Formats: sequence, structure tokens, C-alpha cells
Amino acid sequence: MLNECVNGLDPARPQHYAQGVAYPVEGSNNARLRVSFFWPIYADYWVLGLDPDYQWAVVGSPSRQYLWILSRSPNLPEPQMEQALAIARAQGFDLSRLVRSAP
Repeated sequence: MLNECVNGLDPARPQHYAQGVAYPVEGSNNARLRVSFFWPIYADYWVLGLDPDYQWAVVGSPSRQYLWILSRSPNLPEPQMEQALAIARAQGFDLSRLVRSAP
């Protein structure tokens, strides 16, 4: 698993990359993952929502402290973003803490 991100507050900064290993949790139908970027430390990542065409996904931690809206494109169109946010809201995430990258 390769995570790649751009600093939305300062797009001139270089992209960051992190290589990790993800294992599906047995019985979760691949919706819950154990992810490690620094062995032997693992974190729980739950796939909370997924676009039918696999263009975006909502991923969060069971503690509801961490939330990511992942997109295959740099700018997720607003209707799809609202759909993703609605999924996160329905799962009890505090969206006031969400930091959105600049368009």
C-alpha cells in the first residue's frame, strides 16, 4: 500500500509518500483493515463508504479520531464530496475537525 499526499495548505511543498502493509480483518469482507507503516505498530482502518465506480472512498478509525476521504482525482466534485461527508456524518464523525485540501 502506497499513500501519497499533497499539502493542501501549501501545494508548493513536495508530495509525501508512505509505504505500508495492510491486512484485511477476517470476516469483514475486506471492509476492515489492519495497517502498518512502522512495524510492529498497526492501526485499524475501516472502509465506511465506497463509490460504486471506485472513484472515492471514506475511510476512518473505529475511535472516530481519524477520517480520510480518498479520491482518484485531485479534486473530488462537490456532489460526490457531499455524499462522502454524509456517510462520515452518519457514522458519527465530527466533521468540524476535517481539513480539506485546497482545490
